[in-house]
Amino acid sequence: MRRSSANLFQSLGLDVVAFGSAQEMLQGKFPDVASGLVLVIRASGIERP
Repeated sequence: MRRSSANLFQSLGLDVVAFGSAQEMLQGKFPDVASGLVLVIRASGIERP
C-alpha cells in the first residue's frame, strides 16, 4: 500500500517521503516547504469487507 501510494503521487510529479511507522516519521527530516500528509491507519482485529 505504501509503495503503491508513493508511486501514484510521484507519477503526478510530487516529491514523496514514505515512512513505515509513526516512529520513523517523527525521526525523519522534512523540507522547509508546504507539505501534506497522507495517513493510513489499520486497526488490528477489524475485518475488512
